[in-house]
Amino acid sequence: MFIFLGEAYTAAKLSILPYNEQIKEARKHKNLRQKDLALNLGLPPSYISKLEKGTEVPALNLAKKWFVFYRLI
Repeated sequence: MFIFLGEAYTAAKLSILPYNEQIKEARKHKNLRQKDLALNLGLPPSYISKLEKGTEVPALNLAKKWFVFYRLI
Protein backbone atom coordinates (compact mmCIF):
# COMPACT_ATOMS: atom_id res chain seq x y z
CA MET A 1 0.00 0.00 0.00
CA PHE A 2 1.18 3.56 -0.65
CA ILE A 3 -0.12 7.11 -0.52
CA PHE A 4 -1.38 8.79 -3.68
CA LEU A 5 -3.00 12.21 -3.48
CA GLY A 6 -3.32 11.92 0.27
CA GLU A 7 -5.24 8.64 0.09
CA ALA A 8 -4.10 5.10 0.72
CA TYR A 9 -4.13 3.00 -2.43
CA THR A 10 -3.16 -0.54 -3.19
CA ALA A 11 -1.29 -1.26 -6.40
CA ALA A 12 -4.36 -3.09 -7.67
CA LYS A 13 -6.61 -0.07 -7.12
CA LEU A 14 -4.29 2.27 -9.05
CA SER A 15 -3.71 -0.20 -11.84
CA ILE A 16 -7.43 -0.09 -12.61
CA LEU A 17 -7.16 3.48 -13.91
CA PRO A 18 -5.32 4.07 -17.20
CA TYR A 19 -2.44 6.56 -16.96
CA ASN A 20 -4.41 9.31 -18.70
CA GLU A 21 -7.23 9.08 -16.16
CA GLN A 22 -4.74 9.03 -13.28
CA ILE A 23 -3.21 12.26 -14.59
CA LYS A 24 -6.60 13.92 -14.98
CA GLU A 25 -7.84 12.81 -11.55
CA ALA A 26 -4.62 13.98 -9.89
CA ARG A 27 -4.95 17.41 -11.53
CA LYS A 28 -8.59 17.73 -10.53
CA HIS A 29 -7.78 16.65 -6.98
CA LYS A 30 -5.41 19.64 -6.75
CA ASN A 31 -8.12 21.91 -8.26
CA LEU A 32 -5.88 22.87 -11.17
CA ARG A 33 -6.67 23.71 -14.75
CA GLN A 34 -4.55 22.06 -17.44
CA LYS A 35 -2.87 25.42 -17.97
CA ASP A 36 -1.96 25.66 -14.26
CA LEU A 37 -0.54 22.14 -14.18
CA ALA A 38 1.47 22.80 -17.32
CA LEU A 39 2.93 25.96 -15.81
CA ASN A 40 3.88 24.15 -12.59
CA LEU A 41 5.58 21.36 -14.51
CA GLY A 42 7.19 23.56 -17.17
CA LEU A 43 5.27 21.92 -19.99
CA PRO A 44 3.02 23.21 -22.77
CA PRO A 45 -0.71 23.06 -21.92
CA SER A 46 -1.29 21.14 -25.15
CA TYR A 47 0.96 18.34 -23.84
CA ILE A 48 -1.15 18.02 -20.68
CA SER A 49 -4.28 17.88 -22.83
CA LYS A 50 -2.80 15.12 -25.00
CA LEU A 51 -1.74 13.16 -21.91
CA GLU A 52 -5.24 13.34 -20.46
CA LYS A 53 -6.83 12.31 -23.75
CA GLY A 54 -4.44 9.38 -23.99
CA THR A 55 -3.06 10.49 -27.35
CA GLU A 56 0.40 11.09 -25.89
CA VAL A 57 2.41 8.76 -23.68
CA PRO A 58 4.26 10.47 -20.82
CA ALA A 59 8.02 10.62 -21.20
CA LEU A 60 10.03 8.83 -18.54
CA ASN A 61 11.78 12.03 -17.43
CA LEU A 62 8.34 13.50 -16.70
CA ALA A 63 7.83 10.97 -13.89
CA LYS A 64 10.22 12.79 -11.54
CA LYS A 65 8.42 16.09 -12.13
CA TRP A 66 5.09 14.42 -11.32
CA PHE A 67 6.44 12.83 -8.17
CA VAL A 68 7.93 16.09 -6.93
CA PHE A 69 4.86 18.14 -7.80
CA TYR A 70 2.43 15.72 -6.21
CA ARG A 71 4.87 14.88 -3.38
CA LEU A 72 4.67 11.16 -3.95
CA ILE A 73 8.31 10.61 -2.97
